[in-house]
Amino acid sequence: MVFIGITTYLARWLGRMALPAFALLALAACSDANVKVSMLSSTLGGIVAVSISSNAGTNTNQNAIPIQIQFSEDIQGLSLSDFEVTNGTLSSLTGSASTYTAIVTPTSNGPISIKLKSSEVSVPKNLPGQSPGGSTFKKKASGDALGITFDNVPPTVQMRVVGNTLTNQTTSIVSLVFSEDVEGLSLSDFTVSNSGSVTAITGSGKSYSVSLLTAAAGTYELTLLPNSVKDKGGNDLVQGANVSVTYDPTVPVPALSSSTSSVTNSSAISVIINFNGINVTGLELSDFTATNAVISGLSGAGSVYSVTLTPSSDGVASLVLNAGKVTNAAGTVNVVSNTLSFNVDRIAPVINLGAANTSLGSASTKFTWPLTYSDAAVVTLNSANIVLTGATTNCVTEIIPQNALSYVVSVSGCSGNGNLTMSVVSGTASDAAGNMAPAAGPTNAVTLNNTVFTASFTKSNDVVNEGNAANTQSFTVTLDQVPTIDVTLKYAVLSPQTTALTTDFNLTNGTLVIPANQQTATISYQYNGNNIVDGSKVIQVGLIGGVSASGKAVNYGTQSWRRLVQDDDQATSFVKVATALNHSCGILSGGILKCWGGNENGQIGDGTTTRRLLPTIVDSGVTYSDISTGGNHSCGITTSGILKCWGYNYYGQLGDGTSLNKRVSPVVIDSGTLYSEVSVGSSHTCAVTTVGVLKCWGLNSSGQLGNGTKVDATSPTIIESGVFYGHVGSGNSHSCGITTLGVLKCWGNNIYGQLGDGTTTDRLIPTIIDSGTVTRVVASTQNTCSINSSGILKCWGANGYGQLGDGTTTNKASPTVVDSANSYTSVSSGWAHVCGVTTPGEIKCWGFNSYGQLGLGHTVNKTTPSSVESGTAYSFVSGREYHSCGITNSGVLKCWGFNSFGQLGDGNELRKLTPAVVDMVSTYSLVKAYNHTCAISSIGALKCWGDNSYNQIADGSTSPRTSPVVVEEGVTYNQIATSVSQTCGITNKGVLKCRGTNMLGSMGLGSSVSSTRYPVSVVDPGVSYDQLTMGLYHVCGITSAGVLKCWGANSSGQVGNGTNTDQNLPVVIDSGVSYSKISAGSVHTCGITTSGILKCWGSNLTGRLGDGTAVDRNLPVVIDSGVSYSFIGNGIAHSCAITTGNVLKCWGNNSYSQLGNGGTTELLVPTVIDTGVSYGSVFGGSSMTCAITTAGALKCWGTPNEGAIGDGSTGVRNTPTIVDSGTAYMNAAISTSFACGITSAGVLKCWGLDSKGQLGMGNSSYFPAPVAPN
Repeated sequence: MVFIGITTYLARWLGRMALPAFALLALAACSDANVKVSMLSSTLGGIVAVSISSNAGTNTNQNAIPIQIQFSEDIQGLSLSDFEVTNGTLSSLTGSASTYTAIVTPTSNGPISIKLKSSEVSVPKNLPGQSPGGSTFKKKASGDALGITFDNVPPTVQMRVVGNTLTNQTTSIVSLVFSEDVEGLSLSDFTVSNSGSVTAITGSGKSYSVSLLTAAAGTYELTLLPNSVKDKGGNDLVQGANVSVTYDPTVPVPALSSSTSSVTNSSAISVIINFNGINVTGLELSDFTATNAVISGLSGAGSVYSVTLTPSSDGVASLVLNAGKVTNAAGTVNVVSNTLSFNVDRIAPVINLGAANTSLGSASTKFTWPLTYSDAAVVTLNSANIVLTGATTNCVTEIIPQNALSYVVSVSGCSGNGNLTMSVVSGTASDAAGNMAPAAGPTNAVTLNNTVFTASFTKSNDVVNEGNAANTQSFTVTLDQVPTIDVTLKYAVLSPQTTALTTDFNLTNGTLVIPANQQTATISYQYNGNNIVDGSKVIQVGLIGGVSASGKAVNYGTQSWRRLVQDDDQATSFVKVATALNHSCGILSGGILKCWGGNENGQIGDGTTTRRLLPTIVDSGVTYSDISTGGNHSCGITTSGILKCWGYNYYGQLGDGTSLNKRVSPVVIDSGTLYSEVSVGSSHTCAVTTVGVLKCWGLNSSGQLGNGTKVDATSPTIIESGVFYGHVGSGNSHSCGITTLGVLKCWGNNIYGQLGDGTTTDRLIPTIIDSGTVTRVVASTQNTCSINSSGILKCWGANGYGQLGDGTTTNKASPTVVDSANSYTSVSSGWAHVCGVTTPGEIKCWGFNSYGQLGLGHTVNKTTPSSVESGTAYSFVSGREYHSCGITNSGVLKCWGFNSFGQLGDGNELRKLTPAVVDMVSTYSLVKAYNHTCAISSIGALKCWGDNSYNQIADGSTSPRTSPVVVEEGVTYNQIATSVSQTCGITNKGVLKCRGTNMLGSMGLGSSVSSTRYPVSVVDPGVSYDQLTMGLYHVCGITSAGVLKCWGANSSGQVGNGTNTDQNLPVVIDSGVSYSKISAGSVHTCGITTSGILKCWGSNLTGRLGDGTAVDRNLPVVIDSGVSYSFIGNGIAHSCAITTGNVLKCWGNNSYSQLGNGGTTELLVPTVIDTGVSYGSVFGGSSMTCAITTAGALKCWGTPNEGAIGDGSTGVRNTPTIVDSGTAYMNAAISTSFACGITSAGVLKCWGLDSKGQLGMGNSSYFPAPVAPN
């Protein structure tokens, strides 16, 4: 506390002492002089005055506060413990007598108090006026405590803007409130950003105000600097402060807008009021003015608001926001807004639908309806907006614009039947106001008659006899269902498949109508039969178009019928067939004997041991009346009664007196004896002479010879002398014969009861089995069957597979009637199956069927007779081991079953589950050649032979074939083309198929892997083709619609699609142009359009394109402009073509005289060859060319490459030279070293080098003139 003035103190004290006046005056004078007086005990009455002070002041931030202690007189013994200190600690006490100092250390911020604890102090004894009593005296002490406030906390400040921090005023007042009283605040203690300033300061202590002056729009930051003021304790302001003021004089400008178009049909228009980012308040509906409308629904905040404008009526509706209605945060009011106006229109457009273009149609019909809008600014009409009702299946809708308001609705492809209507949904168009067009329709109904008919020839091929006079022949076409409307079909006589001449028959292209409610119709024509040998002919008719009365296109099943008209003046039909273990033989109507199949033991009899997949003539020049085949040998009787045998002879079964291993050609047996019938068993033979003597020879291990012994015989041995036989049947190890009286006798092995005598005991001599009138007997491996004069069929013996036909699998030792409801004329028995022919000509088979030998289309065994190829009449059947053959009433031979040795005679080694025609006539209509040869036979069978390195024959191997092999049995082909690595063909259904190795995508299957070998594969599925050609590694075809497609290698542009990139899928060439002919060279291609224009493309080396240059072309270019062409035949590097006037022209490479103009210089443009001669077709090869005149003469020229021109020489021919003089040809194919041609009679002939079997001769010989392949 503050030290009390001495004057006051003493006055109070001395007053009590009753001092005199002068003493009081003297003390007063001392007090006035601020002199502290020591109170003597003798004069102060024994009281010591104490004064405690500090020069740090009453407020301080010092951590060690110095204090001074002053006594009124000298004292002794003062210590720190004499003091009482609050909120601090006293230390460092120094001094003596009446003056002392010490240090106070504050404990914490706040008041500090210092005072004496005791009211007494010690003074020296010798002081005057004191009573002696020792060294010190105790005297009273009196004085106030010292009070100091300790504060070391700096002051803080809070600044705020008085009013809004966002303002439209230039001066803002800022309040400063400190945490405690401060001093020293001045204008220089502030900084202001953005060129602002502080203009005045007011206030004191804790509270102050300053004026902030802003210069322009923007934000101003006012900052109080640190250390600018101090508190009473001397603490500086450590942390400054700042505030911001934004000066915004901007006036709110409202902008009205709407997402609704200015022309609208809306009944409630949303209007946006945007203050351009300036937040405003105070907006109310009454602030707006609306014209022809009511406003409502005010919402929003800040700078964006919205209201709803509801037009009162059609016409103009408007809205405006008046001025001075809202304020922004700075307090500024708005100006007037823009006026927003709308043209209100609520009348919708109207759709007008017209009538359909037709009232009747099908999937091929395009129905159209006209559609017009009365008013529309925007039309969104599309096919999805059209609603079809009724027969809508597969309908395709298209919208065809006519102008802005007019359209055509097109509907096509509808495959249903019945009525069809059309409607348009709402909302397909709008006017400028957005009014949507309402729905329209339905229209009047149109009628769909959409039945899809499939037309088929009842057969794909057949064989008929020519006859000796004019006769009517016909083809029958059938629909898959009875039509309710007329169906019209188009047909054509196909060329070059048809080999019959126009003088042979009178059928031409035409139409055929199948009337409503009828399912079939017949194409009839007159065939001019004769009694001369002029060769068998082919007539092939194809369906080329069809439509129902409603316009529905007709589908096709069997699209062509190929008919072979046999020359019945020539031996072409079969009269007898015999089957064996792995080969077969047959006799033609002229007595010619042919055999085929396995030949390892010479059993074919053609002088070789080479297997034959097709019938081969045996004993040429000799005619036969009977033939029988067994295990591995064969025997036949000539028409003069001479018995001949050949094949395996280990047991003497040939009967030539030896047991030589084999005979590969027929040898006469029992010379001088005439025979009428022969039957060959597995290893023995029996035959009947013309006088009824039965003779047997060969293996006799079970007594099968019937001579009472088991000794083999190498020569014919008479059996049962004196008994006359008419028929005999030899089995595996037993035999049976029929006497002239009709008595059946059997002998030999009887383990299964196959002799039929009721036992299983072997018999060494003939034993009577049936005393009735038996007319036919066959003995097989383990069972026997017979037919009597009434046609009753009986079987006996082994029955493990149901081969006895009685419905069981139980062996029978006695004859058992089979199929009692039918009479039979022929029967034959194999290893464990039986086939027979009923009196009406139906073949039935039963028993073992693992190889399809029953001909039923499956491999399931049958224990009762089952019909084979129902509807075809047969006259004879033969079954042995695992295959069967039958002869139809028209003499056609068919075989089925096991075929691993080619024993079915159809050109391959694939088993057949149903009867397959044996092509005995071997006439051909088309041939193509490269390193292998392929030809189409008269019945449409595709046969190939020669090189097979790339699997181009597609027989499952890569081995060369030296004789024709049937490719894809059962499929009829119309067109064929070959290249170095593959073969392609077109079936009679228009299906394009290829087989071989895929070179640079040439298979057309989407792959470019050149090493891949493919079996028969369909190319371009679903597309029907008519024409075909192949280059080295590229292919071109013409579809039935005339579209040209090519694929494969394209390095020289030979594909013709405008690039030089290989194509592994068919691509359309010369789009929009229809083609009729096409021919490919090695790396170039030429085609003829349907209008006769010749075009070529690809490599033009040596001028092979004919455009007068040597520049390659990757797009078709017109050749010989202005000239019309009908035929084109390219060679490897040259080209030849025939004009519609039958003039032959050639061009390109001529190094080998292949152009035929007499020189060797290349020709860059088409040049006439063989002036004055009329040509019909031309065929180019590598170094030679052949052409056929309109009279059928074959001419060839050029240089044979290891081959021959065909005229019998090997020399160069530089002009056309006649080949095979006197023979008319209709087709030819030229390769590098050989050539083949087909005569007008369908005979295939080849010549040249046969190095890879390409001539089909079965060897590697050289033939300088045309010869017929095996």
